[in-house]
Amino acid sequence: MSQALESAISAIDWAQAISDVQRFLPVKEQTGLRQWHADLFLYHARRLGEYMGQPG
Repeated sequence: MSQALESAISAIDWAQAISDVQRFLPVKEQTGLRQWHADLFLYHARRLGEYMGQPG
């Protein structure tokens, strides 16, 4: 995975990101935001890199 992408994901203020997105989601969909954190997005970015044939 690209160091730039990993750095960008790690630099996000996840509490602020959740707050920014929450208002656009129906109440029943907002519970999924509890899972938002750097580890989740780093995991999926690495998986995408593997799928595209790029080492993690």
